[in-house]
Amino acid sequence: MFLLILHGCMLHLNQYFLLPLLKNSESMGQIKRGELIPKRYYLQNRKKKLYLESDVEKLTLMPFSKQEISFEVKEKNSYLEWEFQTKNKDIDFILLFRRETSKGFEIEELIPKQRIDTSYEPEKGFFKCEKIGNYTIVFDNSNSWLHFKEVYYKVRITNERNYDFNAS
Repeated sequence: MFLLILHGCMLHLNQYFLLPLLKNSESMGQIKRGELIPKRYYLQNRKKKLYLESDVEKLTLMPFSKQEISFEVKEKNSYLEWEFQTKNKDIDFILLFRRETSKGFEIEELIPKQRIDTSYEPEKGFFKCEKIGNYTIVFDNSNSWLHFKEVYYKVRITNERNYDFNAS
């Protein structure tokens, strides 16, 4: 057990948690002062580990690389749903729509590049596909100089927005 004093406030450091010691409080919710914190409250045990599920795909991205995953949407107003998680660090995520034109392909950025840290909790999302065509999810590790990334993901196309991958 360690005690820290910051700006006159005493903190009790025990099993990865910092808890304020309140003057008139014997209990802080279900955790009593002076007792070990039960393992069910550890943040580490609350993590959802997408990579342990059986129906996920795995990508390994080397530094300075990116990977595209394309999906053909055949019905208007379908939903493209995704869930992904990295085992370590963060990853850039982009959603594109590719339209065939007389001059080749025209690319429209639907969700601009955003860096997402999913090492603690998977990222879930959806996009309503109002057009028939090719939608592409891009996982981009080009910002990393040293670290490769393992990305675990599930993607599906549905007619209704379900948002729960365990439902089907």
